Amino acid sequence: MVGKLPAKGQMMAVGLSPEAGQEAIKEAGLVGKLVVACVNSPVSITISGDSEACDILYSRLGPQGVFQRKLITGGRAYHSHHMAVVGEEYEKLVVNAIGKSEFSKSSKTGIYFASSVTGQLSDSALDAPYWRSNLENPVLFSQALQHLLQLQDFQIVELGPHAALKLPISQICKELKISDADLRYYSTLTRGQSSSVTALQLMGKLFLGGVDVSFQKINSISITDAPHNSKNIGVVVKDLPTYKWTYEQLLWTESRASLEFRHRKYPRHEILGSIIGGGNLTDHCWRNVLHVKDVPWLEDHKLDQTIVFPAAAFIGMATEAMLQIFGSHLNVDNFIELRQVNVITALTLATETTDPGVELFTTLRWQCQSGTTKSKNWWQFEIVSVKELKPVIHATGLICVRPVKEKLTSRVCITEDLMVPSAIRSWYTKLGKEGLNFGPEFQSIKALKVHSGKCRSEVIATGQLLLQSPGTGEKDARYCIHPITTDALIQAGIISTSGGAIENLRGQVPVMIESIIIRAMPNLDNTKSCSMRAKSEARGFGQTTLHSELYNHNGELCAQLTGIRMVAYEGAANDNIIERHPLLRVVWKPDIYTLLLSPQPVLSTALSYSQSNSQIKVEEVYNEASLKMLTILELATFKNPGLRILQLGGGEHTDLTRNCLDVLRSTTSFPRYQSFIVGKLESEGLYVARDTMYPSLSNSDDWQPLVGNDLFDLIIIPDVSVSLITFFQ
Repeated sequence: MVGKLPAKGQMMAVGLSPEAGQEAIKEAGLVGKLVVACVNSPVSITISGDSEACDILYSRLGPQGVFQRKLITGGRAYHSHHMAVVGEEYEKLVVNAIGKSEFSKSSKTGIYFASSVTGQLSDSALDAPYWRSNLENPVLFSQALQHLLQLQDFQIVELGPHAALKLPISQICKELKISDADLRYYSTLTRGQSSSVTALQLMGKLFLGGVDVSFQKINSISITDAPHNSKNIGVVVKDLPTYKWTYEQLLWTESRASLEFRHRKYPRHEILGSIIGGGNLTDHCWRNVLHVKDVPWLEDHKLDQTIVFPAAAFIGMATEAMLQIFGSHLNVDNFIELRQVNVITALTLATETTDPGVELFTTLRWQCQSGTTKSKNWWQFEIVSVKELKPVIHATGLICVRPVKEKLTSRVCITEDLMVPSAIRSWYTKLGKEGLNFGPEFQSIKALKVHSGKCRSEVIATGQLLLQSPGTGEKDARYCIHPITTDALIQAGIISTSGGAIENLRGQVPVMIESIIIRAMPNLDNTKSCSMRAKSEARGFGQTTLHSELYNHNGELCAQLTGIRMVAYEGAANDNIIERHPLLRVVWKPDIYTLLLSPQPVLSTALSYSQSNSQIKVEEVYNEASLKMLTILELATFKNPGLRILQLGGGEHTDLTRNCLDVLRSTTSFPRYQSFIVGKLESEGLYVARDTMYPSLSNSDDWQPLVGNDLFDLIIIPDVSVSLITFFQ
């Protein structure tokens, strides 16, 4: 019917928005001759109308760089005023066609219909006037699809000779910021491709998209022998003869590297990785790509705020490599010994999700004794990282398996009767201030004892022995002794350098270990605790040597670290300014002994003068009496910086304790006291704080009875009571 119209119309696709298209028609003076016939997408329209007017607009848009292309429609301008001529006749034909069908205007199917005439959703049947409007009015495809997107999850299938709507749909999704995964589009046919192939591909894509597809109908032929009566012909062939395979000729030769990797004896280890096959069978190499997210306990080992791979983990890698080489040849009496272990370069780790990880290589080779001979017992190990095509050597050393006949003897002898408990949490707090930030997993020391006289650099520690990584039961996370426990041995040694005085503790890191001996197959219960003993020796300026030993719950020696060479850690948190020695300056202050024997006016004047010239933080002192007391304390310790001081009222006057410690310069290199002890008076006698300067009254673990006949040169009494007077009498 439309073919009866004269061929005086034209349609063309234009890359403009609907508003911009209307403006272009208006500027060209073509209103009434051209209309926006289709809104394909927010940036694509189709213009329809008179042929001459279409040519004029085509010539105007070209120089502006606007996309335009004339469409082949046989001179028909659909969805424009050209269709009004046949609109009435078209509607009558539609009415006649509907009357002969089973179509019911009032029927509702529950299936939504997105109208390209109204741009709205509808679930009602469509009548003849609607189809006339569809012929004469613009196609609002973009609006209809946008309303359709408000429904639940669905997939779009285009039924047509080509994927003509793929580009407009893509443009609409881009405008609405909808990804291809959220709105899946398929076409039935594609120009230039077999219709059978594209139709079957459509069915496969729909099946993968979760659609219930009837493969019986797809893989069979439907034959209709009567109206509304069809049947499927075709079955699956099940009795085809089997293929006759030939094995006379080798069709695939597998390399030794592939064969050794597929048949490797040990699974990938979390820090060592997997052994690399195809080597020379004398040297052994392991490769691993280390991500912190795969080994979460590494996040708790930090220097300042940087995650640093522990030196104990290098030891764990070397021992695990040795276990994989010897395997079943080891027994519970064997020991693995490491010597001359050098930590050359620190290995820092990142936690970003985009971090590619650190590529680690661990190599074991026989130690060369000369140019022609190699050791039969000792292996040389080397741990290297490769990042951005640059290798970095992190650790080297020697390792071997000790014969069964050699017994392990203790080298760290400590008299337990001289050791007293100390609160471990205070030590970890101090280590954190020094830059050694141990998180919960690496705070593995649960109890600590230091020398009662604070004159020996030795400690006894207790903790839980670990044979596998915390929170895992995987085989790739098992060790002879876990690096967390090995690191606890080093921590105990660091604490021993303070001589039991927490204010003397300084941050240190290991750079070399002379000897490490670990039981190859420790007969240990992972649920029971272990004990550690450590001592230290000063070796020149800023260097210390540690010795640590590990015992199981039966008192058997299981690990021994000898000659751990430590150096001071100079990080961001440990930037203490070196204080000038008091003997290098001249300072005059009143003699406290003379003042105490002077008349009251002289004493008051001297105290006022000393207060004005002291470094006491006046704003932190809560009353005048305390200020005078602190001034006397400053003068007394200036006169004699070796006083043994006892402050009573511990746990009740924490502000006074803090002010006293500030006056005594407790955190500097030259504190003005020999000892400072916080005590409290109970009915049983005098109790003193075990370790902390700020003990809790309610926590009995913070207190212990005064042992021995300790003497004090100066006693600070915050409140004078009858009980105190009785005590001193």
